[in-house]
Amino acid sequence: LSSSSAASDVYKRQNSIAFQDVSSGQYYTQAVEWVAGEGLMTGYDDGRFGPNDVVTHEQLAVIAQRFGQTRRPSLSAHGTSGLSGLRDASSISSFATNAVNWCMTYGVYDDVLDQTGGYLYPTQAATRSEMASLLQLLYRDALDYPSDVSPVDWYVVGGEFDYAVDSGIMTGYTNTGLFGPYDTLTRGQVATILWRLAGEPSAPAG
Repeated sequence: LSSSSAASDVYKRQNSIAFQDVSSGQYYTQAVEWVAGEGLMTGYDDGRFGPNDVVTHEQLAVIAQRFGQTRRPSLSAHGTSGLSGLRDASSISSFATNAVNWCMTYGVYDDVLDQTGGYLYPTQAATRSEMASLLQLLYRDALDYPSDVSPVDWYVVGGEFDYAVDSGIMTGYTNTGLFGPYDTLTRGQVATILWRLAGEPSAPAG
């Protein structure tokens, strides 16, 4: 990708990290720059970031571990049995095994596993409600609910929705006023959520 073609419509960082499919002015543009600079998320070998690609449970575990370890949230191990607590641990890809074990140790997927009877479904796409749960279990704290969110939903009862939305880390869709709890997560959304969680920092200069 030449600098002349990138200048017009491709967002490019000072340290020359560029993604062919990340244009300037998108809601995730600054966030992608930051997560790439921090090493929290990387692009594909073909030069794309894939902002609209879905994120699986095991991919989200890898991102959560990277973020949790680099940003040092106040975590205390729950004393779980790690991967042995999963009924489908054998389905986890090798690149994600350590990260899923970390998430299990710190109880990051506790609420999700309560809903699935102990199955992670590692290659299944994660949802926005599951991301809200992950955020609350990593950090904790606590509205008015959109019409597609009920106070008795599993991700609301434990405070997950309140924490994610009240803190401004996750927002609903401006065109519908809905939260989309069971919509699949995209890479652009995850990048934006982590960026907000970190306080919307500037990307490190290269």
